[in-house]
Amino acid sequence: MDSITASKLSQKIKLLPDDLLLEVDKFVDYLKFKSENDDWLDSLTDNQKQSIRSGSEDISNGKTYSHAEAKEIIKEHINRKIS
Repeated sequence: MDSITASKLSQKIKLLPDDLLLEVDKFVDYLKFKSENDDWLDSLTDNQKQSIRSGSEDISNGKTYSHAEAKEIIKEHINRKIS
């Protein structure tokens, strides 16, 4: 892998079109977050962890919908809301 310095990276960024700078900024924030957090699980709230456990249990118990079923349920819900 080639060596990169902050200076080289800065030069490359300066060559990017302005409309990509927000995307680069967000990606840099993501990389910073990723480097500061060993495990994203540690950043979840207890409620989020419980929701994941609950969803995992639903999958284990067969309480799921196919993509087609989910689309139909959502379609029916939207139609009820606009009727």
